[in-house]
Amino acid sequence: DHLPEMDESLLRHFIRGYFDGDGSVWHSLTSRGEGLNLSLTGNKPFLLEVQKVLVQNLEVGSPKVYIRHKEREGQIGDLRYAHASARKILEWLYNDCQYYSERKKSIYLKEKFEEDLI
Repeated sequence: DHLPEMDESLLRHFIRGYFDGDGSVWHSLTSRGEGLNLSLTGNKPFLLEVQKVLVQNLEVGSPKVYIRHKEREGQIGDLRYAHASARKILEWLYNDCQYYSERKKSIYLKEKFEEDLI
């Protein structure tokens, strides 16, 4: 239900592990633009705590948590970020780390490499 108590220096590693298990990253092209997107799935109180950490550490926005199946208990939802905010979060998560999902990190690195070439 909530982020476990831990030293602040470990938060990014915990969030990366959670994202690698219950998150998604993808490239999209929409009417609003093209770029990276990411989402985390979890219960609303947990996602709001993760959002607070991201806002405090990265100065990204506070998007709404999209609740799935509003008729069910538990308020399971998604916290979503797009484009510049998604890239900033992924950079924070994957910069200088040893353990990560190769598949998810490779999507971020591919996007980063292509953007850096422009």
